[in-house]
Amino acid sequence: MKLKKKINAKLNLTLDILGVENSFHTLKSLVCEINLGDTIKVKKRKDKNISVKVKGHPELNGEKNNAFISARAFMEEFNTQGVDIVIDKKIPIGGGLGGSSADIAGVLLLMKELFDIDKGVEELASRLGSDVNYMMKGGYAVIEGKGQIVNSFDCEKRLYFILLPSLSEVSAKACYEKHDSLNVKSPDCTDKAKEYLIKGDIETLKKVMKNDLYTPARNLLPDIDNNMAILGENAFMTGSGATVYSVYGDQKERDREYKRLKKIIPVIKAQSVMR
Repeated sequence: MKLKKKINAKLNLTLDILGVENSFHTLKSLVCEINLGDTIKVKKRKDKNISVKVKGHPELNGEKNNAFISARAFMEEFNTQGVDIVIDKKIPIGGGLGGSSADIAGVLLLMKELFDIDKGVEELASRLGSDVNYMMKGGYAVIEGKGQIVNSFDCEKRLYFILLPSLSEVSAKACYEKHDSLNVKSPDCTDKAKEYLIKGDIETLKKVMKNDLYTPARNLLPDIDNNMAILGENAFMTGSGATVYSVYGDQKERDREYKRLKKIIPVIKAQSVMR
């Protein structure tokens, strides 16, 4: 038996670092799902073995892949057979778009269906990654704690984006450490941003959006500032980087800018997914 599922990327519209608790940073972030995703296929085996193949990325195959780790954890937790996993990866790697968590989420959801498991999968997801529970749900949400607390909400406003990934990556661990060493704190913005998003006031939303990891990330990777400059005043960074994006409330405006930019640099267009 074989099943497949597309799990989409996420964008952090805001990211407030609230403090440190038990050696982990606590945060509050307004996130949205976008229509750029990895397609995951999972096939049930008759034994306890697991295989992972990532199309176009042979360096990601094998036991170190988070999809493999999550499949093994699921198998051990619920005493199931093994699986063969094939991932068609479209989410840029190491870009703050949740690609690794998307693959974990996809494996857990597909194995849950394959093996008819009703309970305990969300708890396992929390152990495997801070934002995996969100990636399993998608849509608009405010995530809190280490990212494992997901407060989904309804919103009728669709957002449109231009994404500019970096050729280099930023280590999330290094980014948080740099944040602590810089000791820069700005007022939290997530609640206000959510309010303006629900109202559909995108111009005011953009005025309050910010990411507390932007300053440390740009210190670690100057390319981020270069890419922000290419996208202009409308530019923001997702996660701990290195992908930057611009946001629009109007699709035609986004498309005009995308048409101009794609002639000079490899950009990606996307939009929020409504749940």
